[in-house]
Amino acid sequence: MCSAVSLALAEPLQATASLVRNWVLVEHPGAWGPVALHESGLAPEISSGLASLSRRSAARVPSAA
Repeated sequence: MCSAVSLALAEPLQATASLVRNWVLVEHPGAWGPVALHESGLAPEISSGLASLSRRSAARVPSAA
């Protein structure tokens, strides 16, 4: 579906993916906000710790947006 819409809008399809080697994936029941870690309902000390770990390890936390 997304590719069909992109084609219809004549969007460039090359080089649209993120270049990330490492990801931090967190399984958590419930909704996530656009700023995934800080709008997930996780305790602040957990979300801040995961964000810090992500920065130190050059990893990316997927967002909902």
